[in-house]
Amino acid sequence: MNCKNNKKKEINENNSENNSNSHENEMLQAETISLNNTAWVLFNRFRINNQLEYCLPKWILLAILEPIDSKEQKNINIESNILKQEFNEIFEAKLIDSNLYRIFIDILNRCIEFHQNPKESLKNTILDEIFSILRVESEQIKIENNIKELSIEQRSVLRYMIHQEVQAKIAFIRVTLKNKNYSIYEAEGYHCTKNPYYHKKTNYLKKKCKDDNDYWQAEYNKWKTDYEAEKTKYNNFLRENEDLKNKINQLRMENKDFEIEIIQLNDEKEDIRKEAESAKNEATKYQAALGKATNVHWGDDTNNNSIQLTKDIQKLEKNVDDLAKVKGKKYKINEDGALKLLQKYNIQISTEDRKFKLTLSYALQRLVVEFIFDVAKNFCKNLDKNDDNHLESNIIYHTEELVKYSSKLVNKRKGDDKISNANPIKMQADELIKKMEQCRDIVDIERQKEFRVETENLIRSGIQLYFILKTQEPVPKIKWYEFGNPIEEHVMKGYWERGEEKSLEVSLCYFPAIIAHDTQDHVYHPATVIVQSKPSKPNLVQRMSNTVVNTAKNVANVTDSMNH
Repeated sequence: MNCKNNKKKEINENNSENNSNSHENEMLQAETISLNNTAWVLFNRFRINNQLEYCLPKWILLAILEPIDSKEQKNINIESNILKQEFNEIFEAKLIDSNLYRIFIDILNRCIEFHQNPKESLKNTILDEIFSILRVESEQIKIENNIKELSIEQRSVLRYMIHQEVQAKIAFIRVTLKNKNYSIYEAEGYHCTKNPYYHKKTNYLKKKCKDDNDYWQAEYNKWKTDYEAEKTKYNNFLRENEDLKNKINQLRMENKDFEIEIIQLNDEKEDIRKEAESAKNEATKYQAALGKATNVHWGDDTNNNSIQLTKDIQKLEKNVDDLAKVKGKKYKINEDGALKLLQKYNIQISTEDRKFKLTLSYALQRLVVEFIFDVAKNFCKNLDKNDDNHLESNIIYHTEELVKYSSKLVNKRKGDDKISNANPIKMQADELIKKMEQCRDIVDIERQKEFRVETENLIRSGIQLYFILKTQEPVPKIKWYEFGNPIEEHVMKGYWERGEEKSLEVSLCYFPAIIAHDTQDHVYHPATVIVQSKPSKPNLVQRMSNTVVNTAKNVANVTDSMNH
């Protein structure tokens, strides 16, 4: 009790000043009552009005009533230690006497102790002393409740307002006494720079700056990475551009070489033409010495004997089969064109039939072989001279020339030089490919390139084979069998059981028979056919019509072969 009375006595001197401000407080309350009466009443209670002796008690009141689990506890601990140092400096400046200083420091130490080890008894003792110093014991419960009703932010602002008053006095003391131990930052700026609330704001801004810096650093790194990637691409483009320039220069040099080579080849061609003309003129000199030379039958020691000829025919058949494929992802069927081709050979089949593609492949094989032999016939026509006075020499000359030029055609014209790009073989290949594309397209790019080369090679080898056939003695016949013709087992091959021949007939002949005589006593290669069952009860008119048509076709085929 003596301690409390001493504290009251020391503070009584300042009560008159407190009362003088009551009217001003009432006016301020009246102006702001519409906002929050309780909050503004507390605000006015905690205004300092130059009463330094009330600063610390009011601050301790707010600090002791802050909930223990409040986020402001950390700031309160920091502020407590700062206030302790600040009141020590105020005491040394003789702004408060030693007795009041000891009272304040004692209460502040106990406040610090409470926050370190919260005990309700210690809290109540401190509150009683604070309300006694402030002379508002009668309103203790009301004030406590009002303070507790405030938000954390409101209580924080009130503490800041009190602490700011103390720190402003510290700053004024330092600039007045001109203590050289303090810099301008620690003297006139002290009330701003040392306040924990400013520290909180500063820390927030520092963190925000750091986060912003991290963000922009990440953006910078990203752009730097993108820049390096683009720079690498650019450098790659430069290298590729340089490579392309080098290739262009190389191609230009090669082109010049090709131009020179073309000139040389043209010169060689002219020399060969002159030699051929000279040889032709000289051939007439040997007419009297023909003798037995008119027999142009090839011996067994040549590449054109019957065994080799049979192998060449078989090879041609296989290559034609490869060229006429229609199955697989590389091919697309043009149904309208395919049906027209099948109708040309009297084949009636639905596109839904599982044998449709196989049958179409056979029809394409016949189309290819007919085309190649027609081309060869046209070549032969161009060689005819129709000179009856020189028949023997023409036989020798043209026979030898056919073999020589057909061999040269195969060996020299592989399609890899610029001259061959304009030769008749290429034009014939274009025409054949166009005919086949009416029935079937090749959708694979690589296969298209291969197909063109294969087509040109096939035409060359087919022409060579045709010429070799013409050198045989006697000249073999090329015979096609038509739809409805009977099966002739000794000159045909296909799929049927032995003994079924009489009940079957030709559906499609897709590779011709090559025979030595009309009597078929020597067969170089049998016709390749697909067969079908004969109609059980054929209509008489239709049967007669088919017989007439087939007979006419057979006669035409045989006549055609004899003429060529």
